[in-house]
Amino acid sequence: MLIRRLRRKIEADPTQPEFILTRMGEGYCFAAPASPGLYQPS
Repeated sequence: MLIRRLRRKIEADPTQPEFILTRMGEGYCFAAPASPGLYQPS
C-alpha cells in the first residue's frame, strides 16, 4: 500500500509509473529521468 501512495503523489499517471518501477521477483526500482548535461566524463 505504501508504494501505491507514493506513486499517487509523484507520478503523473500512477497506472503507468515512470519513477517507481516494479521488478517482478525482486522488488521495486527508483528510475530517475535522465537529464542531458548532468554526466560529464573525466
